[in-house]
Amino acid sequence: PGFTFPVEVKYLEHIIEEMEYTIEQDASRVGRKADGRARKIDLEDESNPKYFAKHLEEEKKRQQEELKEFEEMQQRFPDVTPETIEVLQMIDETIIDYDLIEELILHIMANYKEKKGAILVFLPGIQEIQNLLDQLD
Repeated sequence: PGFTFPVEVKYLEHIIEEMEYTIEQDASRVGRKADGRARKIDLEDESNPKYFAKHLEEEKKRQQEELKEFEEMQQRFPDVTPETIEVLQMIDETIIDYDLIEELILHIMANYKEKKGAILVFLPGIQEIQNLLDQLD
């Protein structure tokens, strides 16, 4: 038998809420969802009504999809604010957000000083570990 240690579990949606963490929509670490929100309709091509109508319809459809996703996330996470849900929508889970990891570590160190223990960060490979170490230096 090995040793067991008490573990305090915090889920991302709750710690983001606690940190009041935000992401700028044009941040390079933000993935496709925020990029979709940042898209603008090209109003300079007003001479072509079909072109404008097509893009207007695409934008309307994208906004409806975002609203549906937002409502689903509100049901899934009823105890977090709409601002936190917006942040969660902007996170691209296929990209490692080293800034978020750094902010999480700093937040834990600043707000949980009375707790003894360690912070475990699991990353997929040696290069990602090195990237985080470089970020933290």
